[in-house]
Amino acid sequence: MKSTIAKSILLLSAFALSGFAETVTINVPFEFSAAGKTLPAGEYRFQEDSPGVMVITGSAPGSSMVTLTRGSGDPTPTKAGLTFSATRALSTISMPDGKKVELLNR
Repeated sequence: MKSTIAKSILLLSAFALSGFAETVTINVPFEFSAAGKTLPAGEYRFQEDSPGVMVITGSAPGSSMVTLTRGSGDPTPTKAGLTFSATRALSTISMPDGKKVELLNR
């Protein structure tokens, strides 16, 4: 009986934790690079899978990747969005909750 209760609690905890991942979907109208990979224009989903790990999922084949991030240190809440360098390299991702993260390996 205790084993069944413990397994149930673990399963519910896993479902609860999976709901905390922040996700934002943004249409990028131009080709860009992220962590050294060139990605085509299109719709992308940005999901912080765990602290310091961003999963980027594009709608085109081969346009998905995982990259490392760090908090930008800017506490100012903003709208969800992306920031690019002059060379169209993705540098910052602003999540819906106002959290900003920088890509580490641009």
